Amino acid sequence: MERKSVTISYLELKRGQNPQGMSVDIEGLHIKQLTIPCPAFNYFMYRAVGGEWFWIDKLNWSEKEWQNYVERDNLQTWGAWQHGAPCGYFELEQREAETTEIAYFGILKQFSGCGLGKTILLEALTIAGKEGQQRVTVNTCSLDHPAALANYLARGMTIYYEETIEKSLPNITPAFWPG
Repeated sequence: MERKSVTISYLELKRGQNPQGMSVDIEGLHIKQLTIPCPAFNYFMYRAVGGEWFWIDKLNWSEKEWQNYVERDNLQTWGAWQHGAPCGYFELEQREAETTEIAYFGILKQFSGCGLGKTILLEALTIAGKEGQQRVTVNTCSLDHPAALANYLARGMTIYYEETIEKSLPNITPAFWPG
């Protein structure tokens, strides 16, 4: 394990602010809510999307822990598919009475760079804002994809807090594929 300084940016989109940008019409893209909790889907996406970016907090969770996590009433999981292949996902978590957090958001590596991040984030912000929430929040850090913060800012979100912490990280990324 190595210690690394990590900057975390906390962002919000307040009620009355509309997400910025036009979604790109991407052929074959479908975004659907998983109305049946599926721990294997969340686990797969967490590992496949986040492995390269040191998403490590839930790596050692058991199936039961994942099941308890996804079955909570305050969590929605949304999947994105392009031509039937999973390409990304997001989790919306009701935090406070009038705040929805985008708890996780990401695109599979092979689908990066074609406008999916922008389009799926716009959908996530629109869905989260439909519940009459006062604000939608998300956080990103210096370990995440280099375009993550810029994407959130380009959609109209603003940084309301930043901090730098020391975090213990594995010496290599916990990538989805071994080697």
